Amino acid sequence: MTNAFKYAFPNIGDVEKGVSDYQIQVALNLDSENTRVLIVNDNGIGLPENLDFRNSSTLGLSLVSVLTQQLKGSIELDKTKGTKFKVTFPI
Repeated sequence: MTNAFKYAFPNIGDVEKGVSDYQIQVALNLDSENTRVLIVNDNGIGLPENLDFRNSSTLGLSLVSVLTQQLKGSIELDKTKGTKFKVTFPI
């Protein structure tokens, strides 16, 4: 979430856009396979195409990967509309 607040909306001060145009969503669900699914997504500018989030030197993305490993989970990234991380882990 911190990365979404810091990087997703670099033009947040533009007066032409309303506040409701910027979205960050967080969801935590239990799926049919008895695992937790955490989804954090935003409709911001997205991640750079050449960025490998699993091997990033930035603190935020490194923490995402490390915490996912600690939970014995898996992580998916969808960059089609902003940035969407889906972390799945057993309960």
